[in-house]
Amino acid sequence: MSVKIQGGFVVAFDGKNHEILDGGCVVYEGNTITFVGFPNDPSCPKVSRTIQAEGRLISPGLINLHCIGNIDLQPLRIDVGKVGFPKSRAWFESKKLVWDEADYRTSARFAVAGLLRHGSTTFCNVTTMASKRYADPEIEPKLLAEASRELGARAYLAHNFQDHSRFEENGKTHVIPNPKEGLEGLERAVALIEELRGLNDDTLKGFLFPYTSETCSDELFKAASSTARELGVPVRSHFAQYPHETISNLKELGMSPVERLANLEVLGPELTLTHAIYLRGHPEIGEGQYEDDLKLLADSGTNVGHTPVVFSRQGIFLRSFQRYVDAGVNVALGTDTVPPDLVAEMRMVTTMSKVADADPTS
Repeated sequence: MSVKIQGGFVVAFDGKNHEILDGGCVVYEGNTITFVGFPNDPSCPKVSRTIQAEGRLISPGLINLHCIGNIDLQPLRIDVGKVGFPKSRAWFESKKLVWDEADYRTSARFAVAGLLRHGSTTFCNVTTMASKRYADPEIEPKLLAEASRELGARAYLAHNFQDHSRFEENGKTHVIPNPKEGLEGLERAVALIEELRGLNDDTLKGFLFPYTSETCSDELFKAASSTARELGVPVRSHFAQYPHETISNLKELGMSPVERLANLEVLGPELTLTHAIYLRGHPEIGEGQYEDDLKLLADSGTNVGHTPVVFSRQGIFLRSFQRYVDAGVNVALGTDTVPPDLVAEMRMVTTMSKVADADPTS
């Protein structure tokens, strides 16, 4: 059956540039788009059904590079001075999970439905480590795959892993390294990728997710990078999202976090660094110029994932989106919060770039 969606704002592409067709239409039959233009165009085909979409945006499905793949805890931490959730020693040393399989299944369906509701038809997931130790439960990404197949999303999925975790006791944070847990997490992440490949479903793919550059040792990050290159899959990691990581790297290693990864030879087009806010030259960091770190990212083809809304709630913003792009860094957007509204992220990034540069053209 042929269907025409008409009357809204159509995001079209003329082969070189995108353009907005006010009052335009899109015609499709089955899985194939057969026409994009205006309803009064003589070449607009006759259809079996017309959907009126006045006042709506008619767009290709959006790609969400970094989105919450679970029922999000972050709304519980809005307008507070400290991010994260405390973990007790007793809980940390136990084997207890916060949720059972039924909870994770509900969470996965809720997350995927929310993404589709807001126009993200392709997504790359992140699931919180606030309620975990060194890795995800193995069932969690598998249930995201199940929900994505059922609801019709294209998903890039990962099993999170790290070899440093923490608990709080008597007002102090204790960081506990565990190389064995990190490597076992990497092994389970590889097993997930192979399992997804075995489904022979082109809409489900895997990637490797050493959870943060701050909670993964040099050895684990290098192992993840070399494994990803062998498997031909992407790597993603939270990176320089708060000042502490950059300040401690400069003090203890004499390098910025970007220089650390360059020294490990893990920068490259298969790597996406999510956030990458606190680089050399940031007002809270100093220690050189922004362009020093940006050049390393651009020259290596390393990508940056940017999620402006969730950081704006903390008074934090990239300085700036325009500067990164002008330096040649490939920057893509994600949501990293609820609702997973990628259009709202687009609005926020343009606004905050103007604020950061004090330039209305930024």
